[in-house]
Amino acid sequence: MRASLTNPTIFKKSFFRAVSLLLSLISTLSLPVAGQSTVGDLFTKMTPQSDWKLVAKVPLQFNAHHTQGLVKIGGDFYMTAVEVKRWPERFSEKKGKFDRDTGEGVGHLFRFNDSGVLLDDVVLGKDSIYHPGGLDFDGQNLWIPVCEYRPLGNSIVYRYNLKDRIATEVFSVEDALGAMAVDLSSGILWGTNWGSRDFYKWKINKDGQVQTPFYERKPNPSFYVDYQDCHRVGNGRILCSGLRSYDSGVGTFRLGGLDLIDLSDLRPVHQLPVNLYSDSGRVLTNNPVWLEVLGNALRAYFVPDDDEDSVLYVYDIFPSNP
Repeated sequence: MRASLTNPTIFKKSFFRAVSLLLSLISTLSLPVAGQSTVGDLFTKMTPQSDWKLVAKVPLQFNAHHTQGLVKIGGDFYMTAVEVKRWPERFSEKKGKFDRDTGEGVGHLFRFNDSGVLLDDVVLGKDSIYHPGGLDFDGQNLWIPVCEYRPLGNSIVYRYNLKDRIATEVFSVEDALGAMAVDLSSGILWGTNWGSRDFYKWKINKDGQVQTPFYERKPNPSFYVDYQDCHRVGNGRILCSGLRSYDSGVGTFRLGGLDLIDLSDLRPVHQLPVNLYSDSGRVLTNNPVWLEVLGNALRAYFVPDDDEDSVLYVYDIFPSNP
């Protein structure tokens, strides 16, 4: 039986149900509600004096192998990881452009809940291409690069549809891609290669087809950290996280960092060094990072550790006092 919208009670219930559904969809797409700050907006208010509060440490209830990229969608987390069967071996001298072999391994896309329970495990890659990187979400699909585990190695870019739970090979690249960010509003797919020394740019048409081999390639003008995970945050910007090792003279020091990048010239417009560490001693931005808005703060998720010791660290980051 069809309800008449002339009934005010039925109309009111239908209206609020529709509004609730719309807000839920907006949240899922990681788009800001009118008047709400975006991740990028809040990030520009963060400084080294910002207050970081540890909210939770959630042990993952599965072997996460070598963790890579992270996205949170609704109440679930999607994380890429590489299961190394045999680590790449370095050559005594270069063979062509390569300084090592490919090793052997398996690429994974894990889905787990906020209790650390594994919900799904999708295998990615094929043959010597088994190392997934940082991933991003376009509202319907995850975009995931998978490369050989060596600099300059070949890559495959996958599109994983959340509804169908199917990973589709979209295109291949003759370089080792380490992270991707997608912005369908501008029709652009972004990628960085090994050590994030270069940015790649591809055009995506209305049918979701990608213009290959690539539309543009530019060197990364920033050097203090190598980006491992990147995500779109709106207003023509992406937020990238990573780390870099430095020789302090008495040992190796690893500095983490978060960079807000203006896509018009690929330069950081706001940078935040990160010198907080996991219980095992790894810097928090050691690969998977996801940030979201929580009122006037940013809630940040990190999975810096590997294998059966992997822990989801949850922090709230508050703007600095003026």
